[in-house]
Amino acid sequence: MAENDSIQKYVQQFIQENYKIYTRDAITNKLVEAGYSTNDVDDAYDALGLGWNTDDKPKNDPHDWRSARVDARGFLIMFPGIPLLTYILMLLSYRLAPYFMMAGIAAILAARFILPNRMRHRPDFVKGIIYGFRTNVILFIVLPTVTSLAVLGICILLYSTAG
Repeated sequence: MAENDSIQKYVQQFIQENYKIYTRDAITNKLVEAGYSTNDVDDAYDALGLGWNTDDKPKNDPHDWRSARVDARGFLIMFPGIPLLTYILMLLSYRLAPYFMMAGIAAILAARFILPNRMRHRPDFVKGIIYGFRTNVILFIVLPTVTSLAVLGICILLYSTAG
């Protein structure tokens, strides 16, 4: 009986942590995949007093950046703002260019990892920053890498067929 109580306690705790985010079906599927029976899950829902209303959409946390709209200011700071600032500072001083590049990288990392934790009251701004960061990664890392690999492949192909 103690084992069943610990199972119920864990299942109820899992449901309480996730019922505001996920639907009942999603939580039930996750617990069944973890090895719990549907009877245990149904009993836990009954014990918590949560009904069968599965038509309810998951409730969005107003402080969660994933459900927020995108603030253009955050995007503009991250995408053209930081790369342009880094470029201008590099033009002004070639000797300090590596330091300015590191400052730009630090700003990008801060926007990705630090600001979302500190700016929970501004999830729309954080989402704009994250989208700007993704744009920077695509434009300045992914596209140059793919382009240089394609050019390298073409050069290798032309060199091998010329000889």
